[in-house]
Amino acid sequence: MPRLRRRTRRNPVKELTGGQELELIFGTSGNSNFASPLEARAAWFYHRERLLEDFTEGRRPWGFWKFESGLDGYPESENQWEWLWRNGYLDAEEKAKVLAQWIKTFDLRYENERAIITHVDMWRLTPDKLAELQRQAALLGEVAVRRVEGLKEVLRRHKPRKEENRIRNWQEVKEFLGEEESIIEEVGEEPRRLKMWVKPKRERKRRKTW
Repeated sequence: MPRLRRRTRRNPVKELTGGQELELIFGTSGNSNFASPLEARAAWFYHRERLLEDFTEGRRPWGFWKFESGLDGYPESENQWEWLWRNGYLDAEEKAKVLAQWIKTFDLRYENERAIITHVDMWRLTPDKLAELQRQAALLGEVAVRRVEGLKEVLRRHKPRKEENRIRNWQEVKEFLGEEESIIEEVGEEPRRLKMWVKPKRERKRRKTW
């Protein structure tokens, strides 16, 4: 007589579906793939070490932020690496990687004086961004602080003329740097419009008639 095999149930904690694993990594904006928050929490701690292997340089999966950080989600007022650095979750090796990545990004974005001025003109470098850079540099140390101070020196030196675009952002940046006086150079006359140069038409040579 053939033996009946008992159908075994999948353990939702030890064996993750694709959707459950993605939820622990990136989170979900809709219905959860787990039966309950307790099941999701148990699954995170069971698979924690494996899921953390792919997250370096100051990043962590959603499960960490949901079940370990005490924030119930990603940090709202700072980057992931800042929170991890301040709360002692980064070792020396990971701190070095974070610093190297920050310097690479900073040097690429603000590579010279013209690039810095353009970022302000385009509202990419605002007082809020300057405050963020200062906050990050204070964590990262002297190398980062020197770069931010050099950036601020360029901003102090530059005097935008009143016909430049985005003048309000320049005013706010200068006030952030502690320069309360007017930053706009007075000019004696209104800026002249550029005259378009039009290539003159070549005069036709009249055909001689004999």
